Amino acid sequence: MKNLLTTIVKVFSRVIILSILIVIAFNLGGKLVTFYQYQDIISALDQAKNHAYTDKYQCMDFSKDLSEKLTKLGVANSIEIVQTEKTGEYHAVVSLQIDPQKGEIVNYKTIDNCNLDGDNLSCNKGNIQNHNMYVASR
Repeated sequence: MKNLLTTIVKVFSRVIILSILIVIAFNLGGKLVTFYQYQDIISALDQAKNHAYTDKYQCMDFSKDLSEKLTKLGVANSIEIVQTEKTGEYHAVVSLQIDPQKGEIVNYKTIDNCNLDGDNLSCNKGNIQNHNMYVASR
């Protein structure tokens, strides 16, 4: 009876250890996928810097090429026209959406644009209440 109990405890211990190792491997695997996804993004950014800015290859061309590279990698993105620090000067940029809680690249429908100004977060079509609740203006 003692040998049977010892065998059961050993088997149960091995199952628990194996389960823990599987959970660890699964979590590390997910982190590895995220790491390689970001490595691909960094590589695409490095490739974008290889072009020279000329009269025939400007910010919209840079943005279009980078957007195409990211799309081929399966990374959702958009090209946006932004106003620079200089009044009346505009620039094409590539934007990604990154979920701040998960650190994952996402592709959600944008309903508002918000800007961080010091400690204040201001949005164009709504306001933030209680530090984390967005309320749309009517």
